[in-house]
Amino acid sequence: MAKEKCVTIPLDFPLELADRKLDAVTIQRPTMGDLEDYPVNASTGLKEEMALVAHLCGLHAEDLRQMDAEDYGKLQTQLLQFRGITLDKGNKA
Repeated sequence: MAKEKCVTIPLDFPLELADRKLDAVTIQRPTMGDLEDYPVNASTGLKEEMALVAHLCGLHAEDLRQMDAEDYGKLQTQLLQFRGITLDKGNKA
């Protein structure tokens, strides 16, 4: 079974960006280069993670600052799934 190279996630709370309304975000599967260029680990913070997610979505980190936390959680969950990490049903990112 082939895995997706990218996934489009609908936003429950669309964003009004300077040039458009954003009601869905497409996130691409990270490459090793992405992970090297935007390192995220247990010692880094949300700012570094947001830089990686913004890069993978073709957005600016500043765009993500406007995003509803629940919508951002969907992007976090998808990023974990791309990395082969699944969350328990009682656990959310």
